[in-house]
Amino acid sequence: MKRYVHTISVAIFTFNVILYLLFLNGVHFVPDEAVFPFLIIGSIIGIILPWFGGKGTIRKIGIIGNIIVLLLTFIGPLLYGVLFWNEP
Repeated sequence: MKRYVHTISVAIFTFNVILYLLFLNGVHFVPDEAVFPFLIIGSIIGIILPWFGGKGTIRKIGIIGNIIVLLLTFIGPLLYGVLFWNEP
């Protein structure tokens, strides 16, 4: 099972990137309120899963890729809203 954990993490990362790119290009399969929880929860799962597998390049790709998706979907907008949004 340790062998396939990395592959699952990279698959989650790929799914998140495709979903994010479709969302940015205006293709909405579901409402916006449903897309972001999928991206956030998928990224968190994709970050946690590789820690239970062995070491390797695919592990690093899964962890770094899911961290980038998490930064773009959750932490970036949160910081922007707190630091730069000064009007109601």
